[in-house]
Amino acid sequence: MSNPKTKQTESNMLDAIVNDPKMAKRVIVIACVLLYAQILWFGLVHLDDYGFVQWGTDLLKLSNIPKFFTHDVFWVLGDRHKFSGFFYRPLQDVAYSICNAISPGHVWAYHLMSLLLHVATSLALFNLFKELGYKVHACLVFALLYAVHPVLTEAVAWIGGMGDQLAALFSIISITYFIKLIKDEGATSLKYLMIHLAAFIGAMFSKEICIGLVPVCLFLFFILRKGKSLKNIVPAAIAWLIIIAAYLLARNNAIPPTKVNFIMAVLESFRMNTFIVFEYIEKIFLPYRLSPAVSRLDAHFVLGALVSIAFVVLLFMRKRFTVMTLFGLVWFLVFLLPAFIELYPNEPFYAFEHRMYLPMIGILIVVMELLNINSININNQPYKYGFGIVIAVLFLIGFSYGRSYRNPDTFYERAISHSPSSVIMHITRAEVLLDENKYAEGIDAYKKSFEFKKDPATSGKIAYIYQKNLNDPADAIEWFKITFAIDTNSVPAAVCIADNYLNSIRDTNNAELWYSKALKIDDKNVFALVGKGIATMSKGKVAEGRALITQALAIDSTNLNGMMSLAVSYYKEGNMAMAIIYMNKAYNLAPDDASVQRNLMICYYMVKNYDLTQKFAAMYAQGHNPIPQEIINYLNSRVK
Repeated sequence: MSNPKTKQTESNMLDAIVNDPKMAKRVIVIACVLLYAQILWFGLVHLDDYGFVQWGTDLLKLSNIPKFFTHDVFWVLGDRHKFSGFFYRPLQDVAYSICNAISPGHVWAYHLMSLLLHVATSLALFNLFKELGYKVHACLVFALLYAVHPVLTEAVAWIGGMGDQLAALFSIISITYFIKLIKDEGATSLKYLMIHLAAFIGAMFSKEICIGLVPVCLFLFFILRKGKSLKNIVPAAIAWLIIIAAYLLARNNAIPPTKVNFIMAVLESFRMNTFIVFEYIEKIFLPYRLSPAVSRLDAHFVLGALVSIAFVVLLFMRKRFTVMTLFGLVWFLVFLLPAFIELYPNEPFYAFEHRMYLPMIGILIVVMELLNINSININNQPYKYGFGIVIAVLFLIGFSYGRSYRNPDTFYERAISHSPSSVIMHITRAEVLLDENKYAEGIDAYKKSFEFKKDPATSGKIAYIYQKNLNDPADAIEWFKITFAIDTNSVPAAVCIADNYLNSIRDTNNAELWYSKALKIDDKNVFALVGKGIATMSKGKVAEGRALITQALAIDSTNLNGMMSLAVSYYKEGNMAMAIIYMNKAYNLAPDDASVQRNLMICYYMVKNYDLTQKFAAMYAQGHNPIPQEIINYLNSRVK
């Protein structure tokens, strides 16, 4: 039989926790730390995070903080990575710069920052729930549900999700103090206004979706005003307009406005992507199919739609479609739907889970209203064990799923197994494999990506790997031809096809054909002119070939290949004077080039110029290159 005293002790402990805000907050902190302490030992998954942690060390300096507000978020990567400027999130770079200052180039500092932000956000959410009028036990349960829910794992375990964490933290604080502001008309109202606006600024400069704070706050005002005049909101509204204007000015200065018709892009984006809201709803209520970046092609919406319908039916049946229920829905949609906007809606779209970090709070509010959470006695066994089991299950799922982010192998294995159509996952996985010199596996990953998006950049990359890394000109030609078929104006593809025919397969006819195709597109392309000139000379049409190369050098006098080709053509004719002239021009362009040094050594040997032969022989030998025995004998003969 159970001991009544034990039961009484358990009940007293539970009462102490669920009725004491300080105790409740300690439980929240402990849950966050237990769940996410493991990320402190995680590495990088090589999806943006590698760039920020490794490439960004030089620019992620505290002294550069003002510059973060005049550039897009990827500016800190320097010249090593080029992104089209679209994301303006200066406070995300500020957070990264703090991590970089603590331990440059070491990932643990970034993961520690993510863990601390998650703790702070979960505690701020507890305070928000209290300010919305929920009892301590309700605030504790649903702040815990938020803290351990596995759909938020990506935002915490992936360094790239730090922008979402900052946006959520500042948004929660801003809304909390807005509620305090509109409830209070005393001396503290100015303090509340200042904190609200400071957090509003922090949210806006963390992530673009925080423009949704305005409709959310307005909705709250009309819920809670209770006869108050509209003038109570005027100071805040004026400040919002000033902050938003300053934000847009700063953003347009950092990122020039796009020429895309933004209104049409928004409408088309919603047409293409809105159904993905059901993918997110399914993951909130049934988190069994979690994955870092689900492609639009792989997204599920039937089960999520059924869950949504069932939810709405329950709200009506229980007569719980309250104003707070509507507020929760507004929160969810206002903070989520902007994430669906693409400037080019026909491009692949991915349901990244980190986007749920702020919107999910709205769903929690709806569930609280459905359960009429304030009327529940948490000490009743059905509720006590029911909530306990749900929180424990979510914790275990989150802990297990979090391990998918510990390194690239586990990350991409999970992502691709759950979303085989995810182009970005295949491409990024390919880049990781190339960094490890696994070229064949890298090509396979690029080919998987190409199955779902016929992108000339991808096919061109495959061709380049075949050409440079695998020394396979036949497959390189095949993939450059695929690239050219997709983009028939691609001069680089045509020139690369011709180069492979000329230099690897020794097929001058096909080389001339493809150089000619390139020149039909761009008759001033220097590489095509030089290549066709070399191919033409190799067929005995020396004058015609030289004319093409000369034309190229008139356009670009720094083309090394053109200079050397002219020099070699004169050398073959025995015109050593002209050969030396052009080879010296090549030397002026590239004095450290071993082939230039070797050719000058041979040329000066042929004209018996001992001093210059010795000079270029010494330079050539410094690179541990072998000197022909004939020249060694010549140099030694003079020494004797």
